[in-house]
Amino acid sequence: MRGRIANLSLSGCLIHLGNEDCFRKGEAVEMIFCVRQLPVRVQGSVRQAHPDQAIGIEFTMLSERGKRQLRELIVELDEILRDQIETMAPTR
Repeated sequence: MRGRIANLSLSGCLIHLGNEDCFRKGEAVEMIFCVRQLPVRVQGSVRQAHPDQAIGIEFTMLSERGKRQLRELIVELDEILRDQIETMAPTR
C-alpha cells in the first residue's frame, strides 16, 4: 500500500493513504522508505487512525543504520521545503 507522508520524525510519521483501506489503532505495520535509492525498513504501530484515511505511526523498531538514513531524509526534505518557501516568498 502506498501513501503520502504528511509529517516525519525519528519517532514516527503521519501518512495519508490513497485508498479506502483502513488500519486499526494498535495494529502492527512495516514500512519501507527509500533514501538515496536504498530501502530503510521500519516497523511501527498505528497510534492514530483518522476517518480521512490518515494514520499516525509510531516507529517501534529502527536500526542505527535506519536512524541515520532517516535523519538524512528528514534533512533533505527540510531543505526542499525551505527552498520552496523561499521561492514563494515575495521579494522586497
